Amino acid sequence: MVKLVSNERDIRMNKRALAILTAFALSIFLAGCSENSGPATDDDAAVQEELKPAPEFDLEKLDGTIMKSADLKGKVIVVDFWATWCAPCLSEIPNYNALQEKFGDDVVFLGVTLESGSKESVISEVKELNIKYPLVMGNDEMVQGFGGVIGYPTTFMVTKDWKIYQRYLGVKANKKELLDKDIQLLLAQAD
Repeated sequence: MVKLVSNERDIRMNKRALAILTAFALSIFLAGCSENSGPATDDDAAVQEELKPAPEFDLEKLDGTIMKSADLKGKVIVVDFWATWCAPCLSEIPNYNALQEKFGDDVVFLGVTLESGSKESVISEVKELNIKYPLVMGNDEMVQGFGGVIGYPTTFMVTKDWKIYQRYLGVKANKKELLDKDIQLLLAQAD
């Protein structure tokens, strides 16, 4: 009899554990590539005390040329990890185009394409999107250098001296304003 009670208790515990694990997995799944993704920190505008260096890279652009991180140093860089199938990612393109146009050559928006197939399939997907900033084909090394990506879009702000200043997870109603404010702050800092 005791054995049977123990087995029933084990079954109930396993069901609870499975329910908790399912809820956790579902919340992670829903957080990625959704407009309701929360920030990486409680305070999106909070700056880390000691900024981590951004990773070095040489990545292929869609036109076949190579974009090197060394060529970007001295400018404020907005690195956006995205995928062609991610609707929230696509919704940010007009805002990025507008900010790129506003700040000109002092700022570079860089779209890092992940999980979107071959370069040729990405080219065919983005033809009609009117993207006015460079796109590169991302790789695991770059993703790890930025500390990983758990959902799309994930956007990083990089300082002129090549440090990771901020991470924005997902799409937020005021993301364009947050980026604009951070860009102005970083542009105002002495070299």
